[in-house]
Amino acid sequence: MHSSLAIRMALELKLNMEVDSSSKKKYTWLEKEIRRRTWWSLYLNDRWEIARGDLCWIQDIDCRIYPPASDEIWESISSIDDQPTNELPYTPNELIVVCSSSPFLEGIPFRSLFGAMILLVRLFAKVAEYRRAMVVKFIRPIPVPPLEGIDLDDYFMKLSNAFKKWQSWLPLWAQEITPIDAAESRLPTRPWDIASIHVLYNTTLILLYRCKLLVPRPAIHRNLITTDLYRICKQSALAVTEILEMIMAVNPHFHYIHPMCGLYCVYHSAEMMLATVCLLREGEDDLKLLQMKLGRYLIALQNMSKCKFYI
Repeated sequence: MHSSLAIRMALELKLNMEVDSSSKKKYTWLEKEIRRRTWWSLYLNDRWEIARGDLCWIQDIDCRIYPPASDEIWESISSIDDQPTNELPYTPNELIVVCSSSPFLEGIPFRSLFGAMILLVRLFAKVAEYRRAMVVKFIRPIPVPPLEGIDLDDYFMKLSNAFKKWQSWLPLWAQEITPIDAAESRLPTRPWDIASIHVLYNTTLILLYRCKLLVPRPAIHRNLITTDLYRICKQSALAVTEILEMIMAVNPHFHYIHPMCGLYCVYHSAEMMLATVCLLREGEDDLKLLQMKLGRYLIALQNMSKCKFYI
């Protein structure tokens, strides 16, 4: 209820739109940036509602505002009248692309990790839409299915390619996870944010490929473990385990990790790891390793009950 009320208030204040140059009120750079960050924070929170099975209030076409500025520029502003000198200029095309319903925002530069998270959460919403359409098609038909008239195989390929592009566009310092205590001093943003974005990325991959792997089939069988879809799901689940182990080494209760990237993502990644363990037979090489990794997931979920999240 509070989220929908905040969104309605933001739309009333036109926070979803760039300030008109003809406006009587003249906004400073900082005021414009705060408007952008406020709107995109509401957008992220709205897309998280999908994890609970709720519908989104914000439509992509509502987002007629530029992505947030880079973290370096944001941190360099110390007063309301400061003006950044090295900001990458915005282009009108960025607004056109942001408003589109495409699975990926072609041509939008990653100005910040915040911007990368926005694009990733947008992909998360598109994957949720694809998953609902697959369930409706193969399990529970309804009169007006989601993504009606769209070739779901083609849509799956677009989403798959979008993930590859998203990962390749990440800054080099954010593409790999290093031990968090050692990363504190050399990264231009908080290591918890980098860990969270990689957990969400790998979990969303699992949600996409697991749906393609399992929904069209009436039963789970061992032949699935020979497919590329299964291999990607397994690799992503193992990647999440490695990130969890790094986090727990210095932050066992997952403080500062967004609950969405914590409980929801860890639960669904653990579910994939459990399915993997169930598909293997006693004596197979990977079984003991995966059972140990599954145990790490269970410890992480238990520890998250004491998590305190701070913005």
